[in-house]
Amino acid sequence: MILKKPDYLISLASSSVLINVEVKVWSATRQDRKVSNEVTTAKNADPKAGRFIQNLLAGDPRHEKLTIHRQSVYNWLKKPTFDWAGSQRLLPMARLEKVKAEYNDHKAEHEALVDDFCIHYPSIVAQMAFSQGTMFDQTLYPSAEEVRNRFSMKLHIAPVPLADFRCSIAQEIVDDLNGYYSQQANDQIHEVMTSACEQLLDYIERIAHACSQPEEGKRKPKVYQSTIEGARELIDTLASFNIIQDPKIEAIRKQARQVLADYTAEDIRDSEAVKATVKDGMDDILSKFGMKI
Repeated sequence: MILKKPDYLISLASSSVLINVEVKVWSATRQDRKVSNEVTTAKNADPKAGRFIQNLLAGDPRHEKLTIHRQSVYNWLKKPTFDWAGSQRLLPMARLEKVKAEYNDHKAEHEALVDDFCIHYPSIVAQMAFSQGTMFDQTLYPSAEEVRNRFSMKLHIAPVPLADFRCSIAQEIVDDLNGYYSQQANDQIHEVMTSACEQLLDYIERIAHACSQPEEGKRKPKVYQSTIEGARELIDTLASFNIIQDPKIEAIRKQARQVLADYTAEDIRDSEAVKATVKDGMDDILSKFGMKI
């Protein structure tokens, strides 16, 4: 028996990929059982009532930069992608080359931070001998070469899986699995498309607000080029990424593209007529479709 794949999952596989970025940073932490026992004993508490976690690099700015950079990479990856499964995220094929180029920039920054940290590592350990007090133990600090191996950054790209499931099983089991498979794919894809449409409507709302007249006593809203470019990029992406062929998404996309035309943020800021045209167009979209689909 053959378990049939939903058509829109096949379409999804041809228009997107699964992507994940793995950033490893040495945590430089350990449980200090001696200090933990000292604290629980002093407090007449059960030995399992608390644990003391020692930060071997407490306060070191170079290590903190690496930790902050890791989070910035994770935040960056969320912007052009959609939730999928665990750490894997769904990336429209139209954005792949741009994301790969941006990843190379992030990796270069990561490697520069690691190089800087490793160069100064001996002096950092020497500083910890003072700041850690009697908790300092030289044997807890690996060699510079070993430390370097505890940092890495890797990009993983994989196709949306479409392997055939061929099983000699009873028909009722096939029917049950087909139903489960179809429902799971349907739920995931609708979540992705709902998220994409909400992102586009959010851009539209922000542009409409930026084109509005300020309330009395408040600052005049400003149109930013980054907002215009972000909206236009998403509009173009959805031209080939409307997997479920939702007519509402296509209608919003087409009208937004028509309203924005080739205007820049400067065009909108410098011309009240252009600003009014863009605002009226965006307001019309919001009045038709609101913030949900």
